[in-house]
Amino acid sequence: MNHSADLPGPNSTDPYERRTSPANWAAVLLFLGTAGWLIAGQEQVRHQEARLASVLSQFFLGTGTKWEQGTSIFVFGLGTHHVQGLNITFGCSTVLLLVPLLLVAGGFAITGRARPGRLLVVLAVSSLLLIGVNAVRLVGITGFTLHWGMKGFGWSHTVLGSLWVLFGLVGTLVLFVRWVTGGKKGGGRTGARRNGRRADRGRGGRHAPAGGRTAGHRRSSGSRKKGRRKAGSPITAREHGQIQ
Repeated sequence: MNHSADLPGPNSTDPYERRTSPANWAAVLLFLGTAGWLIAGQEQVRHQEARLASVLSQFFLGTGTKWEQGTSIFVFGLGTHHVQGLNITFGCSTVLLLVPLLLVAGGFAITGRARPGRLLVVLAVSSLLLIGVNAVRLVGITGFTLHWGMKGFGWSHTVLGSLWVLFGLVGTLVLFVRWVTGGKKGGGRTGARRNGRRADRGRGGRHAPAGGRTAGHRRSSGSRKKGRRKAGSPITAREHGQIQ
């Protein structure tokens, strides 16, 4: 007997199927637009990063600093014989960290895997984390340069700073995904199906197993199995007559 599987077709109306709502599409446009704005306005972003790094360096390192207004440069070591400056280029900017995060958020929104409101909140928190990661890097470069000159700058900028930013970006993306999905394996669709099965059991219903095998088919299969005897078992005279 052939049994056909009840597989969802292209026009399936699965109640658990994810659909991209208008709000999700609006979130996608918002995230992509923000990413484009950051890239187009990266110069202004770098100016503010230099300003922030100047304030933080003075607070944590105790060195005199000054932000050159309207530029991405700040000087440090004021009041000493070793005044130096740091120019924040595009490669050192937080823009390169925020754009991948926005693209990931857009991916969640376009697939309907998360509500736009939750995405916005998690995105805001994750963005602050990345801004903090890069700010720590800039303060670290300033401190290394103060104490070890250009050698310290080379190590803190090329090696330690790059590793710090890499781990910070990966860690933030992992946290972002966990926060968006609620830390559940399988995403919202698995949870929805599980809840649906619980609701059906509460109503006394029964799901047909995969492959279209119904409860009646299981009973008929069980009846055939009961009729089979083990190899080598004796056959009574009555059963021998039925076989003939």
